[in-house]
Amino acid sequence: MRGGLILMFFVVVLLVSSCGQQGGQSTNIGGVDIQFIENQPPSQLRENAHFNVGLKLKNNIPETMQGVEVCVSDSLSNEYGGISGKECQTVSISAAEHDGGSIFPEEKTLLFPQGGGYYYSGLEQGPDSTIFLVDVTYPLQTKSRTDICLKKDPAYEVTEIQCDSNMIFSGGSIKSDFAPIVVDRIETSIVSEGTQNRVYADIHLRKASVGDVVYSEDHTQNLMGIRVSLGSGEVFDCDTVQDGYLEFDGTDEEVSCDTTVILEEAWQVDSLNVELVYDYSIGLNIGPVPIKKLGEGLD
Repeated sequence: MRGGLILMFFVVVLLVSSCGQQGGQSTNIGGVDIQFIENQPPSQLRENAHFNVGLKLKNNIPETMQGVEVCVSDSLSNEYGGISGKECQTVSISAAEHDGGSIFPEEKTLLFPQGGGYYYSGLEQGPDSTIFLVDVTYPLQTKSRTDICLKKDPAYEVTEIQCDSNMIFSGGSIKSDFAPIVVDRIETSIVSEGTQNRVYADIHLRKASVGDVVYSEDHTQNLMGIRVSLGSGEVFDCDTVQDGYLEFDGTDEEVSCDTTVILEEAWQVDSLNVELVYDYSIGLNIGPVPIKKLGEGLD
C-alpha cells in the first residue's frame, strides 16, 4: 500500500484520544472498527425486560479478514443475569476497497445473543447500572519493502544512484501493507568482513494509538512474529525476546537485525523485506447504562 494511504491511516488515528478499552459508540482507527448499533443496548434498561447487544464491524483493510473474534461481556455479576461471563462469535469480513486515497470499508452486523435476549433480575438491593464491553481480535500478516544498495567495498563510489554505506528510509520509500502497525523507518549500514559483507538493519515500527498486539497462541503476551530478509534470500538474525518474536507492548518498537551477504558485483540493488505476523485486539465499552428496577419506571 502506498504512502498516501499509510499517512491517511495515522491521520485517522490521531483523532482517537484514548488507548486500550475505549468508551463511546464506536472506534475509528482504520483497521477493523467496532460500532454499537443504535438502541442495542437501549440507553436505559428495565429490570426483567429483554434486550440485545448489536454491533457493526467495519473492515478498512484491503483483504478479507478471517478468524475475527468478537466477544461481549458486562460489568455485573452473573447473579443478576445479563451476559454470562464473556460470549464470543468468530466471523469473516470481506476486503475493503481502496481506490486512490479513498477507502470503502466492508461491514458485518452481529447480534448478541444469537437467539432470544438478555435481562437483569433480582436488583432490589443490587446495582442500578451496567457497562457493556466488547473485544475484537483479528489476525494479521503484513509485508513491508524498500530497495537498498549494497556495496562490496563500502568506500567504493557509485555514480549511477545514491548508494551510501549508511542509509535511512522512511515515508513513501517504504511500501507497507495497510494495517494498524507499519514499518515507520529503516536504518541500514554495510561493513566489509573479508570475502563477505555484513548488513545491519534497525527496524522502527509504529502502532495505532488504540489497540494492542496479542500473541496468537494464548492472547496473554504482546508478542509479534517478525522476519527480515533480502530479496536474494538472506535472512537476518534479529535481537528479539524469543526466536522470531518481538515484544510489542508500546506504541513504538525498534528491533536490530543483521545478516551476511557475498556480493558478486561491486554494487547491487536488492529489496529489504519485513514480514510481521500478529493478532491485534481492540476494545470498546458503553455505559454506565442505567437499569430501572421494578416499580421505578423509565425516565
